[in-house]
Amino acid sequence: MIAKIKEFLTTLAVLILQFLPDSPFQSYIAKAEEIPALGYMNYFIPVREMLVILESWLAAILIFYSYQLVLRWIKMIE
Repeated sequence: MIAKIKEFLTTLAVLILQFLPDSPFQSYIAKAEEIPALGYMNYFIPVREMLVILESWLAAILIFYSYQLVLRWIKMIE
């Protein structure tokens, strides 16, 4: 039962993502990977870890505001 729900949600997510356009930043990211000193800079400034933390924080804030919006719609909070 849970596997069917997971498969349905995955299929639904893939279907929704197909309608979104490609990222306009892909060419810039590809060019940034060619910079030879970038690896040395990432040793001192952990950019990847900072982006993971930022993404997690933004997801938590989005979930909080979504939950708050739903509660306001059903008049549980003011």
